[in-house]
Amino acid sequence: MPSRAATFSDSLANGRNTNIWLLSETTPGLYSFDDTQGNFALAKTALLNPGGLQRETLKLNLANLGGNITGDFSTQVSFTNAVLPNTTGSAWNQVQFELIFQDGSFFMLRRTTNPNMIDVYSSANGYVGAFASTATVGSFSFVRTGTTLSAYFNGGLVFAESKSATLTNVQYVLQNHSTDDAISVAYERFSLSAASVFPFLSISAVTNGAAITWPSGFTNFALKTTFSLTPPVAWDMVTHQAQIGDGSVSIIIATDVPTRFFRLEQSTP
Repeated sequence: MPSRAATFSDSLANGRNTNIWLLSETTPGLYSFDDTQGNFALAKTALLNPGGLQRETLKLNLANLGGNITGDFSTQVSFTNAVLPNTTGSAWNQVQFELIFQDGSFFMLRRTTNPNMIDVYSSANGYVGAFASTATVGSFSFVRTGTTLSAYFNGGLVFAESKSATLTNVQYVLQNHSTDDAISVAYERFSLSAASVFPFLSISAVTNGAAITWPSGFTNFALKTTFSLTPPVAWDMVTHQAQIGDGSVSIIIATDVPTRFFRLEQSTP
């Protein structure tokens, strides 16, 4: 793993990379998802109320980005076009950014209704940091430095607490709780930085060789190759033209040698 922080970023404008973003919903068919309009649009348009907590979630697949995170990290996502009606008798409609930790604890930053506000919902401290807001656009972010975990909305601190547990889950959500309201939001501009963040490589056969592929959200990594892992190992830069699409970078390599090894190396900032 690299010793300095690396960053994975995704504008969410070029479609969902299914190796990176895992989509789920509590009740199948209650929500819709659209990634064809330059963002990730989530919506519950039907005036239905199956009861209880209902949500559509986009979860980051940390296993494909270096694994769970210990130590310092920062992550953020922006939202726009939030429609969160608060009709008579409604409970909560929410746009939410969530962190889940290995010890089962959680830390959630929310734009919520009943009343309209921004707040943090923490397993350790409950509902904290609340202030009135009717925002339909905004930016959520979390930063952990040492053991201090802080939540920000549009760059302003909402709440901070002590949190040293390993981070296992990063996700953003559209949620309703016992309401039949039609709600929606569009998410965009996600990023995650940590020392353990690292792209995964995959290989697949293609007509003219093999495709070496990794997520396109990493801009400071270079593909290198060697023909032997016997020390001293000499890694050479792969200079083939890269193809970018569907949230991935691919380089086609000829399969004219029996053995060849590849790795991604972080470039000097």
